[in-house]
Amino acid sequence: MGVHGLTTYLRENKRTLAKTLKVAATDEQSAIPIVVDAWSLIYALHQRCALPWIYGGEYQEFSKLVTDVVSAWIKVGFKVSFVFDGPYPEIKFPTLLSRASKSIIDPSLLFFRTSAASRTSPHFLKETRIIPPAYFAATLHALDSLRESTSSLEYHFADEECDPYAVELAARLNGYVVGTDSDFVILNADGYLGYIPLDEMVWTALVPDDEPEPVDDDGFQQVTNGKGRSRAVKATSTFGRGIIPPENLTDLTMSCSVFNPTALADHLGLPVTLLPLLASLAGNDFTNQEVTSRVNHHALFFERGLSPVQRIDRVSSTIQSILAPTARRRAKHQVGSVMDLIDRTVNALMAKILHTIGPGQIELITDKIAEGALQYAIPRYEGEHEGEKSLWPTRICALHEPEICPALPSFSRLLEAVADEDDDDEGSDELIMRIQIRTRYLDAYRRGHFPPLLMNCLTSGTYFTRLFIENPDLETVARLARPIRQWCYAILDEALGLPEPIEEEDASLIPSHDGSDEDELVDVIDSDSDDSEMDVDDRDLLAPLKGALKSLRNPDEHSAHLHAPPLPSRTRVITEYLRRGTRLADEAVEVPRISELLPLISDSHYDFTQSTMPLVVQPEEVRLTVMLRALDSDVSGIRDLSPQQVTAVLVLRWILKTTHDRAEESNNSKAREAERWTAREARCFIASFAWSGEALPSEVNAPIVDRHIQLAAQVLHGLEAVTHLSQALLLYPVVDSPVHMFSGRAFHSYLTGACACPDIPEHIWSVCQRGMERAFAGERKQKKTKKQKSQPVASGGKQTAGGLFGMLADTGI
Repeated sequence: MGVHGLTTYLRENKRTLAKTLKVAATDEQSAIPIVVDAWSLIYALHQRCALPWIYGGEYQEFSKLVTDVVSAWIKVGFKVSFVFDGPYPEIKFPTLLSRASKSIIDPSLLFFRTSAASRTSPHFLKETRIIPPAYFAATLHALDSLRESTSSLEYHFADEECDPYAVELAARLNGYVVGTDSDFVILNADGYLGYIPLDEMVWTALVPDDEPEPVDDDGFQQVTNGKGRSRAVKATSTFGRGIIPPENLTDLTMSCSVFNPTALADHLGLPVTLLPLLASLAGNDFTNQEVTSRVNHHALFFERGLSPVQRIDRVSSTIQSILAPTARRRAKHQVGSVMDLIDRTVNALMAKILHTIGPGQIELITDKIAEGALQYAIPRYEGEHEGEKSLWPTRICALHEPEICPALPSFSRLLEAVADEDDDDEGSDELIMRIQIRTRYLDAYRRGHFPPLLMNCLTSGTYFTRLFIENPDLETVARLARPIRQWCYAILDEALGLPEPIEEEDASLIPSHDGSDEDELVDVIDSDSDDSEMDVDDRDLLAPLKGALKSLRNPDEHSAHLHAPPLPSRTRVITEYLRRGTRLADEAVEVPRISELLPLISDSHYDFTQSTMPLVVQPEEVRLTVMLRALDSDVSGIRDLSPQQVTAVLVLRWILKTTHDRAEESNNSKAREAERWTAREARCFIASFAWSGEALPSEVNAPIVDRHIQLAAQVLHGLEAVTHLSQALLLYPVVDSPVHMFSGRAFHSYLTGACACPDIPEHIWSVCQRGMERAFAGERKQKKTKKQKSQPVASGGKQTAGGLFGMLADTGI
């Protein structure tokens, strides 16, 4: 993530660029604000902890790990603010799709194409590590729980990308940003103190020597080495080192390396305002796209032998030569505008091959570089307050006034349509209701009760299914929950309005995400300078481009589709991205009208078609009943369960119903029949939650069975889909996610018999099976073969075979 090669560049020039920040639990000083990129921490803990991922995730233990790390940060004097990513910007879709394929689909394919014995080795599982899909929910639960006991913790959901929001927040608080993204040393704002890489945060602890026992010294004085009185030792933990604090030790001290954008700019000999241009030219998440189906435009800038670090030096020296040319070049042509600077830099980097490239292609590359630089623009804060008092000017956004908040238009589509119709009646009931709906959804989003994945539906009309390991030869489990997602889309369309589908004649105006046309760009208007010379030290060279960025974030009449009232004659469509075979593909899903869905679940007792009010403003009991009936689970006893138990039961019942219906619709084909669950498998799932805080199996390495991997993928995706439906209906906390109680290892252990499945609460099981008796498949007999496919996960150092081949197996080859 971030700028290609910049992390390595910072590491190699650490002595010149970095300053050291040390904090200790014993220091008496005011709290130091840090803003943490939440997903950077999640990925870092995932890579450093020893929790098994193959079973689907150990969310109870991961939540504890997050709590331990954040508590330790607070203990040494940090005031912590987390920032989660908001909806994905469309310019980043190609990077997201490529990243998902490489980090999830490819490792899954490798896993299922590897022998059962080899794929269970510690080395293989480490190299093919996939992040469990519910870490986001587990982290959010851990932060919510910890926030109840401290005032030094907050979290925010960004309007769009996390990076600019985090730096802007850190600048307001006069603090640092903590993460693993080198973009944090490119972004800059007044008051921002710098970027702390998670890899550069090191824990130490002072461990006093044991008091020596008194001995008879016959009158001689015993001499001790002064250095032995206390010593600093490296952090040791069952989970790892670095950001994870040492266990059972006191007097903790943390040292951090801080990289400041100004220091980097001085080292490169560039104005700090040109760092975004450097990042765009060197390559970042926004410009890592191909000019053609086979050529990436960065390959045209640099010789093949240049390393990413050398490319950064090459870009900086090229920009320097243009900004500070020789006397002869100055007289010939001076830099007159930002676009002129970008155009000349692109031409200089491609000077050796310029004759082989057409002028239209050069212009395309230049525009893409400009657009990539725009993503780093941060609006200047002009308010009167400082620190925490500068936050939350309104309840809409912590940083921005409503006029410039990027998230607000997506929540205001129907509100603005009503306002346009009622120009003469500003206090109409319809307008007041739409304001109320927008406020409720915005509050839910800012508090973490309306997820960014659903926000994508509002901003770009897309939904990215969260992927995990599953059998590539079978249909993706995401299709099981598509009817649930369609309910979500219909509810959001009625409440807030979804983006209108793009007409075929307008399709060329946006980037294509299937690889066929990834180079269509938003035009950037050139603004020439009136000065004869550029004062590069005092002037923001990207200021003209920030005006273009503002127009992109707040489209005018030329992009009226974001604000125009919906047309009843046009069908809404959501583009879903899900696995199709061994690739990530997009599928257009038609959004049904809520008026078409409600009659399907209405009866004489509940006729949901009678009310003309949007569903989300109807009473909570009505919304809960709609959800239960949409999932075919409005059965007696379900309302008596806890919010977390309701979700788990709904997930299980939906999977049982869907797999049973699919088997019957296919005339009981062998493949569809194999999808159905047995009653024992259902009991194992319910038993895999720590309902009363009890400890689940943690020391058992259960065998890995293909079917059990598929079952785990089904329930994890089901948990997310059902939770999203409750969040679309604003049903928190009546229905809540139970993932922080779930253990994939326990699920697999119970399924394989490695541990006996405990008794589950009868009141939960009775609701699970009520009306589902025919949905269960018959119990399957365990088939024994010469070499059974299910192999236990090998622990390090244990020999798995004899002879020379056993020695090779131990090495993980």
